[in-house]
Amino acid sequence: QPCPKAQLVVMLPIAPFAAFLLILNGGYLTAFTAAGGQSSGKMLGGIRVVPSDPDAWTDRVPLGQAVLRAAGYFISALPLGLGFVPALIAADKRGFHDRLAHTRVVKA
Repeated sequence: QPCPKAQLVVMLPIAPFAAFLLILNGGYLTAFTAAGGQSSGKMLGGIRVVPSDPDAWTDRVPLGQAVLRAAGYFISALPLGLGFVPALIAADKRGFHDRLAHTRVVKA
């Protein structure tokens, strides 16, 4: 006999559930990037996100840039993660999401 919890998951409408997860994860990435440049994983890794402009008056990422970076992060992941390839092979080590939002990752 099937598990009742499994039936509940099948009953969930896909589009609203996907939108909820996208907003939840995008909000997490945006909030932590704007607040201090670090998510919990970046804190453990000893890295942080800063504006790529060396003449920026602050090393904090503005909210608009953080939203753009989170959106770019999801776009980078969609085509089999190909948006992350430039971060591995480019001289400046910036992925699509960093180029889109004019940010870079540095040691914390």
